[in-house]
Amino acid sequence: MERIHHLADYDPVTHQPNRKLMPDRLHQNLVNSARYGRQGALMLLDLDQFKDFNVTQGHAAGDRLLQ
Repeated sequence: MERIHHLADYDPVTHQPNRKLMPDRLHQNLVNSARYGRQGALMLLDLDQFKDFNVTQGHAAGDRLLQ
């Protein structure tokens, strides 16, 4: 059952929170930052033409790139 919950909330390749869980984690961090007077940063990366990379280099190479 624990594995099912993990797969529902985390990306299987990167093990990072997925689109479903990310807003919750972001909100938790913002609340904690405000409570303890701390600052943080969020970095988002957009990989242009990732699908093309996956097709030409293979899914294993695409997974390594994401990791």
